[in-house]
Amino acid sequence: MKKIFLILIILSLILALSAVTAAYSIDAVCLTAGPDIAGEISSFEKTYSLQTAGDNSTFAQSWRAERGAIHQMHLSGSPLLLGYSMARLSETENQHLEDELLGLVDRALPSKAIFWLIQKYVTYRNCNLENYVKKEQVMEIAGAGAGYQNRHPEMGPPFHRVLNYHAAHDISHYVMDSPLMACTAFAAWDEATSDKHLLIGRNFDFEAGKAFDEDKLVMEVVPENGYRFMAVGWPGLLGVVTGINEKKLYVSLNGANSSDSRAIGTPVSLLIRRVMEEAESIEEAYEIIKKAEVFVSDIFLVADGKNKRVAVIEKTPARCAITYPEAGANTLVSANHFLSNDLKDDPKNVAYTESGTTLLRKARMEELLKRHSGQIDPVLAAEILRDRKGLNDLDIGSGNRTAINAIIATHSVITDVSMGIMWVSSYPHQLGPYMPFSLDNFKELPPVREIPADPFLENGYKEHLASLALIKEAEAAIKEKNNLKARKALDELEKLNPNYYMRFRLESAFYAQNGDSEKAAFYAAKAEKLQPAYKE
Repeated sequence: MKKIFLILIILSLILALSAVTAAYSIDAVCLTAGPDIAGEISSFEKTYSLQTAGDNSTFAQSWRAERGAIHQMHLSGSPLLLGYSMARLSETENQHLEDELLGLVDRALPSKAIFWLIQKYVTYRNCNLENYVKKEQVMEIAGAGAGYQNRHPEMGPPFHRVLNYHAAHDISHYVMDSPLMACTAFAAWDEATSDKHLLIGRNFDFEAGKAFDEDKLVMEVVPENGYRFMAVGWPGLLGVVTGINEKKLYVSLNGANSSDSRAIGTPVSLLIRRVMEEAESIEEAYEIIKKAEVFVSDIFLVADGKNKRVAVIEKTPARCAITYPEAGANTLVSANHFLSNDLKDDPKNVAYTESGTTLLRKARMEELLKRHSGQIDPVLAAEILRDRKGLNDLDIGSGNRTAINAIIATHSVITDVSMGIMWVSSYPHQLGPYMPFSLDNFKELPPVREIPADPFLENGYKEHLASLALIKEAEAAIKEKNNLKARKALDELEKLNPNYYMRFRLESAFYAQNGDSEKAAFYAAKAEKLQPAYKE
């Protein structure tokens, strides 16, 4: 018996040693430090310095300001200098965002060992990621990596980390089979809008951490080669998830699912960045996206303000389809499921539509667009993007993932594509004021008004946050069979968020645990009537 035990210990040690050896081999091959830019960075440091005056700062040809609670940044110069300038102008925020993102991943995983294994898996999987990125973008990312303080060397060289952060959406797809996104967007034009302009509203529900919501950034980028563009994101993001270029071509991203897969490819934010720089029409955008080698599935809402045309491009690692609105239509809605004939029957797409929230969010947005047809303007668009109700105005409480506004958005943007003006939501989520930014004169306030904060911010948001804490408290108490604590949490939850389906599911679990099957069934039935986000 002792011999068997000794053999098992020896085998375990051999396996552990093999794993460590393999990990170090992966690191040696895949943890690239990026291009050799030491000479150029030294020259930048001798030539330029960060100049700060109040909330404004400049570095080389780039600058940063604040508009309300939103960061505003202009970036220009060579690719390397542009990336380095971004880093120097947003050092504090970028460190905060990196800490937040790594903390989110750490909390989501059961142990440090699992974190380590996934880190090595991602490093191996993305070993050749640099090969799928434009040379100019590689240099920008190298510049950004060189400009930040290296506070997390345990995660790899700065270039490697910044490159992979640009693929965070893509990585979450293949690691967790989830794009960390549940976005909803609409387009309205001609007779649907009050001034006949092409107007787009979108919620970017990217749940990567609170800092991504707090530190919203609107940037104007003037690349060395390519079209100037304006994009909404966060400090450190050189890619694009919501943007419009000088040719008034708009693109935004919604996550999707398909059964197609690919080991590696171009991160989608960098693909949209390429579209911003190179395309001036929907058809040119489609050709760029169609030819791109990507490794996850996504939906692109593309619009042309020059002629008020709109299309949805659906892209997987193996297929690409474009869909235009039907003749005579003046609205379009895009959520997180494929609708084209080529992709709508994909097994994973079908499964997602059946189990997720995408169909209900799309239906509610269509309901509101139809109700307000002919009246839609930026203020009404904000009301639609802030809508927390279910179909037919059903009160479903706050935080329900089937609502257009589940109070999880990283940013919410309204774009008058005809005029080249974006209204961008201030923290928190889409509840703060929407601040305007103009493509034609980025530095100055455009001749339009900001959209006021949602009244819910002062009358309901605090209670919403408290209700989320009570849900966790009730779940833990029920699991611990602490009836007194569970009952107290559920009673408080009823006062703060009475129509949220999770309250009724927890009531059902509470009574089921205590042997009252009749009340358990009653509360379970009540939950089903309040548009629950996910099946139990």
